[in-house]
Amino acid sequence: MAGKWEKLKGKFEQKPFEDPRFAEKVDAARANYAALSLKDLLFHLNDRDHQKDELNDQIKELNVELEALGQLIKTHFEGMDVHSVQTDFGRTVYLHTEPSVGDDGTGRFDAFVKADPSLDYLRTVNAQTRKTFAKGYLEQEDFTADKLPPGLKIFWDVQVRIRKT
Repeated sequence: MAGKWEKLKGKFEQKPFEDPRFAEKVDAARANYAALSLKDLLFHLNDRDHQKDELNDQIKELNVELEALGQLIKTHFEGMDVHSVQTDFGRTVYLHTEPSVGDDGTGRFDAFVKADPSLDYLRTVNAQTRKTFAKGYLEQEDFTADKLPPGLKIFWDVQVRIRKT
């Protein structure tokens, strides 16, 4: 069965890789598989896909550990009244803080957007657009919480990050 875009096949050139080093690695890997039959290629594709799934599961577990460690480090930093520490292993561990914006779930932000035709672009707003919109209010010198559009809720997002020194 033909795909949705089949009629356009051959009318455009193949999208290039953004990173030429990645393209070189793909070429080298492709050379390693070039002599294999379709059956063997399918086997290797399936095997690599399972490996990727397992690694993604490991990454999810590591993210849990990193979050737990970060919360404990944040508590220590706050108790010491510091924002960063130079480690013995040559890195700087620091607190990265920025506002995060959410919808308070009351529907008031939707009503606010509908009431102002100039905000029509926010009707199908994604989280990043809403965050950028709200940060505009937060960056005003005379900002007070009552100036924030109704229905938006601001949180502080504090993350522990590591920087090479």
